[in-house]
Amino acid sequence: PEKPEITYDLFARATMVRGNTPAIGGGFDIGLRTNSFKFEIYALGDYYMNPLGGNGGAATLEFSVEPGITFAWKLMQVWRTRTYIELDVGYYMQFAQIPQNPGAGIFMAHNGLMLRPKVVTEFQIARHYKMAIGLYYQFPIMPAYDEYRGLGVMFSVL
Repeated sequence: PEKPEITYDLFARATMVRGNTPAIGGGFDIGLRTNSFKFEIYALGDYYMNPLGGNGGAATLEFSVEPGITFAWKLMQVWRTRTYIELDVGYYMQFAQIPQNPGAGIFMAHNGLMLRPKVVTEFQIARHYKMAIGLYYQFPIMPAYDEYRGLGVMFSVL
């Protein structure tokens, strides 16, 4: 059996949603890695630059949070790099503030199951320090909320 080791990351990400609107965010994950596989739990958040796809008329603030798990398989390893094919399975929750009722606070709107296939390459800088870059496509599947479908990039700093 392969001996597992603990992994952890802090990451920043950007996703193009609603056609060409960026959502910026980040998060952290912690998990176990063997020579061939990774299993991690994560938490992330995104801030949407154009709330609900508008310029403040529909909403003055929009963000989402998502806890989930990541399954990864090592595709290849060359020198000090490892490339993984990963799948995030998370539960996203969308929050928005509506200008018609500003005193009522922030409402939770859409929420559901998110899938995010990724390709991530890690660069081992030192024994306990690595950086990674990745490309992903995210899509909510239950309920299907097309506004959050999109291509994104991520950069990991640990």
